[in-house]
Amino acid sequence: MCEVLEVSPSAYFSWEATSRRPGPRRNVSDEALLAHIWAIHEQLRGEYGWPRMHKL
Repeated sequence: MCEVLEVSPSAYFSWEATSRRPGPRRNVSDEALLAHIWAIHEQLRGEYGWPRMHKL
């Protein structure tokens, strides 16, 4: 398979190991996260960008 895909065996096995590892799971929906971001934005009166919002 590696020959057909023109990929080295080490690259394939490295990819396979990382693809099976579970990634971080979020327990918050995108809608809830967006509502939280808008609340912070309103709290800061829209004057600051992501660096200040990230600190909150």
